Amino acid sequence: MSTSEFLRLFTALPLPPNAIQTLGALQQGLPGTRWIRSENLHLTLRFLGQTPAGEVSAIATALQDVRFPPFAFSLAGVDLWTGPGILHAVVPSHPALSALKHAIDHALAVYGLPPEERPFRPHVTLARLRRTHDREALAAWREQHGGLHLQEIPATRFHLYESRSTAEGVRYLPLASYDAAQNAPG
Repeated sequence: MSTSEFLRLFTALPLPPNAIQTLGALQQGLPGTRWIRSENLHLTLRFLGQTPAGEVSAIATALQDVRFPPFAFSLAGVDLWTGPGILHAVVPSHPALSALKHAIDHALAVYGLPPEERPFRPHVTLARLRRTHDREALAAWREQHGGLHLQEIPATRFHLYESRSTAEGVRYLPLASYDAAQNAPG
């Protein structure tokens, strides 16, 4: 890989199999929707975007300074961001999740990456909608699945991922993993 290549990077919490199975069961019933592959479901913590390949190792090293206690979060309902057409599972605010996001931002700022300008809105993207989606079908789907509630999803590890386009579609490949520390601030 030449150092002039760029990789599309982000950090995220992976989801356990039971959460993936529950969310995967929701991913149907809306014609013309681009569902996220179940193996790609995650909770994004920080989007880094196009990053020079030569910087990946240094970023991975900078993230080793992130310390966080293990915690659990929940999913509560589904929603739609109409501008970008993103259908997602809602993640209620959680102090430990916000602290982890802040710790990642701090480690990346020390490395030299500016903080994200958009506010952190934790969610799990389920689908991207085409602009010409069926509004009635979408309303019915949201009504049917609005009661989604998953508690106690463990957050014991986050990953630095690469988003790679392949012939089979987009794949999210973990490049580095970071475990929670029992003695981390919390």
